[in-house]
Amino acid sequence: LAIYYCVLRMKLYLLGREFTVYTDHCPLRDMQLRPSNNRHVDRISLIL
Repeated sequence: LAIYYCVLRMKLYLLGREFTVYTDHCPLRDMQLRPSNNRHVDRISLIL
């Protein structure tokens, strides 16, 4: 979720530029493995 909010906040600086996000993907993998009843989290995980 932090990646999503960071990109939203820095959108003006990132638009039109190519960038790479370096992170460990353990939290993202955990989000994919567990079923979620939270629509907000589901929507953000699809965006990522």
